[in-house]
Amino acid sequence: MLYFCVNNNYDVMLDKKLIENIDEETCLIQVPFYLDTNDIDGFSTVIKFNNSDMLSFSRFLFHFKKILSVKEEIIEKLKITSNDILFIHTDTVLINNIIIEHFYSNKCKIYLLEDGVATMTDYNISSLKLNFIDRLRIFLFSKMYNTPNLGMVNIGVEKQLRINDNLFNGLIVTFGDKTLRKIPVYKVKLNYEKVNIEYHKGAIFLNQNFYPYYFNEEEFIDFLKEILIISARYQPFYFKFHQNDSVTMRNKIIFMIKKEYPDVSIIEENIPAEKIIKTYPVKYSITFFSTASINHLRYGLIPIFLVDLILQKKYFTELNIFKMFLDNINCKYPKMIEEINSNYNSLSCFEVDAKAISFKTIFDEIINKG
Repeated sequence: MLYFCVNNNYDVMLDKKLIENIDEETCLIQVPFYLDTNDIDGFSTVIKFNNSDMLSFSRFLFHFKKILSVKEEIIEKLKITSNDILFIHTDTVLINNIIIEHFYSNKCKIYLLEDGVATMTDYNISSLKLNFIDRLRIFLFSKMYNTPNLGMVNIGVEKQLRINDNLFNGLIVTFGDKTLRKIPVYKVKLNYEKVNIEYHKGAIFLNQNFYPYYFNEEEFIDFLKEILIISARYQPFYFKFHQNDSVTMRNKIIFMIKKEYPDVSIIEENIPAEKIIKTYPVKYSITFFSTASINHLRYGLIPIFLVDLILQKKYFTELNIFKMFLDNINCKYPKMIEEINSNYNSLSCFEVDAKAISFKTIFDEIINKG
């Protein structure tokens, strides 16, 4: 059986595209963080692990019984054999790592799948040296929960859990082709039904809650105020909150927009950005560095990434890596806010990678024969 482990709506959307032409039994493993658990069409069976967001690696000593019970639940629910294959989007989530170790101990093949733009960004940042406390935590956790392949990387803004590269048989991505991880990369081609943007002139701005990492809240509000001057160049212009934006931050942003840019339409529904374009049809998807705008590209929209405008305010390694990723796929990005208007086309040099192959081909030629 093919097992697909998902944490959010992007994961499910990608996996459903992958299995469209696969004649195999599939199981959806739900480890919910920001996930519509009712979105299960196309999968043979579904297994859900609850309370995953309550487990914290930094406080694992206090969650001893809870983590053990989750591990026992994983072993009980996932009755696997060496013929089964696991596809999983990230190894930075604690429960995901326990699931990976479970499949590895049963001699299963394990493939990492793209996890939005984080894959080509985080996987291309060299790890900084871990301090003694971090190394001690990893050692204790590995001994307590029998996860010998668990490690940690320090990518600057945050420290991430990570499984040893040798456990993975491959990394399957849709954009980009190189990472610093020692895992073979396979480029997959997906077919999406394009949205007709011929008669649309509007834009949607997808907010991101990166202010805890890069700016404080007031700095972010001021930066957003500078950015939204572009709203007058599109008709209509929608502003969509990120699902992680707090109520307090939403209220501050709403107050600023209504005062400074009353013509901007605010979208407050917490529905995936990939689905929202059907309700609010536009031509342009504007964001800082959101995965959703990459997905909008697949549907035919023109993405505009403002990452360079952030870097002009403050430099961060991971954002510079993301800019390099955009260069790698020939997606342009504005260097000045004056460039952004209804004639800007970030995709003027963009081409679909001719090396990309269907997931069925990857499955038939690499997984079955590998």
